[in-house]
Amino acid sequence: MNNFNDLPNNVGYFRQNAVFNEAVYTELNSDFTLPDYQPEIRKLLNVSAQCSPPRKYVTASELHTESEVRYKILYLGTDGSLYGITLTDKCEISATLDFGAYCVNPDDVTVLCMQSIDAETARVQGPRKINVHSRVTCKILALSPVLYAPSVSGAHDPACTESLLERTQSVLAEEYVGEPFALTEFIPLDYSAESLRIIKSSACAAVNECTLTSDGINIRGEVHLRLLLSNDGDVSLPTSVVRRIPFSSTVARESADSAECSAACFVLDENYAVDEGGIGVQLTLCATAYLQGAESVPYVADAYSTERECTCKSEEADVIRPIRAFCAGLSVNEIFPLKDVGLPQKLEIIELFVSPQIAEISAEQSRITVRGSCFYRLIYFSDGEYLSADFSAPFKYDADCPNTVSEPICAIACVCAHSARARADADRLYTDCELHFSVFAYASASVNALSEICYGDKREISKGETVLCYPQRGASLWEIGKRYGAKVETLKKQNSIPDAEQTVSKKYLVIRI
Repeated sequence: MNNFNDLPNNVGYFRQNAVFNEAVYTELNSDFTLPDYQPEIRKLLNVSAQCSPPRKYVTASELHTESEVRYKILYLGTDGSLYGITLTDKCEISATLDFGAYCVNPDDVTVLCMQSIDAETARVQGPRKINVHSRVTCKILALSPVLYAPSVSGAHDPACTESLLERTQSVLAEEYVGEPFALTEFIPLDYSAESLRIIKSSACAAVNECTLTSDGINIRGEVHLRLLLSNDGDVSLPTSVVRRIPFSSTVARESADSAECSAACFVLDENYAVDEGGIGVQLTLCATAYLQGAESVPYVADAYSTERECTCKSEEADVIRPIRAFCAGLSVNEIFPLKDVGLPQKLEIIELFVSPQIAEISAEQSRITVRGSCFYRLIYFSDGEYLSADFSAPFKYDADCPNTVSEPICAIACVCAHSARARADADRLYTDCELHFSVFAYASASVNALSEICYGDKREISKGETVLCYPQRGASLWEIGKRYGAKVETLKKQNSIPDAEQTVSKKYLVIRI
């Protein structure tokens, strides 16, 4: 218990509190024209998409993000061969920030966000024209310093005011975007450079480890590269080449606070050079790290005066509690009866595309569960024709949580799939792939903080009076002190109650006023 003169300087001060905590959606609908050197389209087989890390701009009342969307199209040309092309689009998302009445500095905003893209569809509008539609989801957590301090009215003496301090856990979060870095590899192949053609590429960066060091945040992982190749001098079907290319990147950070971290890495650019003896690969990557720490914040929960009547008002103060930040991997293996997914008995598999989508992240006691679905598209060759089949299956991933979680949780999270394979055997289709998650989990909670204290007339006190109080079982010393206008410390001294005790264990108390 403290009087107003003895309150610590940080009471009610949250270094970070939510001013925006929502998912924002936007629809992209764009028309593209293929370049003249690209063969005309006979049939679209697949479209996949990836978003670059968003650039963020914060104004006095709005958050604006910009990112690039890359669509990778696989299609059957009018000459009967498979072709691929990468198309780019811009994505812009805006959100209104509500700083409220307690914001300390609206310019000092920390923004964490992750984007995902789904519902990619494409249709042919002409021999060289494609319309692509997709939906981009941006999960945003904007944090700003907030001070919950009670307003005071009426005549008062701070030295006569008792304050009840409570504490709550509050998140400390940071997002750091590293500098782009290059990754090179040479894939030896026994093909003629003149006849070898890259139909389509897929490069997915999966983070395996994220650790804090004295130099910054060290991120290690692998780029899972898959190239669909055609030997134009051969009549055989296209083949796939798969490589795992390790990478390591250190992202600088300003804070030296200890924290948990998660990270995601994005392939910003891909360049391939077909040469005699193989394919040269040059990739540009960029890593983003998300740090999660915690601080114990004191706040005023209640107050009263030992000299005057007073009225107190409280309100719910929003608090973002830390849960956990982590990276994780999951192997997904499925078996589908061919007839259930509309596949013939005789087929040759060309490529399997997997698009994972997170549907829910929940917590129960000491476990965090990530649920979602993998949406598959299988490209295959049957009866002299390239065809596709779509099907899906749920996935579930459980992660340990260091603390028991009692409230619903929120999360900024992304997931990518790589190393997808499929094989048909008898009447079944066997698939497997790897999923990689980056999760920043937190809880949106609230505490009852004192918002207003109004002092009135002086208490009618008979000095020297002794009162015998018979408290109810489990009554707190704070409740009794507030009722009689006595300081809690005085009650303890008058009744020989240990300093650490806050509830009454005696049958009665002697209160000398």
